[in-house]
Amino acid sequence: MDNGFEGFPAGGMEFFIELAQRQERAWFQANRDRYEQLWQRPMEALLGGLRERLTPVYPGLGSVRPHVLRIHRDVRFSADKSPYKTHIAGDVPLRARVGQDWSVPGIYVHFGLGGHVAAIGSWMLDKEQLERYRSAVDGDVRGAELQRLVDGLLADGFGLASHDVLKRVPAPFPQGHARADLLKRKGLAFHVPDIPHDLLEKSELVDWLVHRLNRPAAAMAWLEEALGGT
Repeated sequence: MDNGFEGFPAGGMEFFIELAQRQERAWFQANRDRYEQLWQRPMEALLGGLRERLTPVYPGLGSVRPHVLRIHRDVRFSADKSPYKTHIAGDVPLRARVGQDWSVPGIYVHFGLGGHVAAIGSWMLDKEQLERYRSAVDGDVRGAELQRLVDGLLADGFGLASHDVLKRVPAPFPQGHARADLLKRKGLAFHVPDIPHDLLEKSELVDWLVHRLNRPAAAMAWLEEALGGT
């Protein structure tokens, strides 16, 4: 089942182009129904479909609720005071989490003027979990296993991502460590190959995403074991 997702209706990008030009609360309030029809409700259906279809691979999905992120920007620390994002984003954690705990691995999708993204993993690890992750990466057996999984995903066109990457390998690990790149990262996530633009308006987008988000399952199992989530 696809949870009712039939594709994002035509006209969605035009809405975001208009929003980028206006960036006014009065305009958005007057066009809120358009936003909900073009983006909000389809995104809810898409996330529900991903949760349902991927639960056999990631069992923790069965106990969580998908979450569509707010369209309002956090402008507190930004020079750009535009109040609205020109994209829609949502996530589904792979297991229950408290608040916006980005250490818990999850599925993230993003569609809009800046491009389309789908990713899975832990975007940002807290201090305790980062220490666990680095200890596992440093281990001869477990670290080599992760490197093999990462190399396989990269060969398949996936990209490696995290909230922050250090310039140097953190102490006490040597700068010439065999898995230096993984040790420098403060998170571990994988984004899928480019999402075809013409799929956005089709129900087949769910099939396309499910097929690709299945692929990092072994890497997610490694990460959950390292973080103590399983």
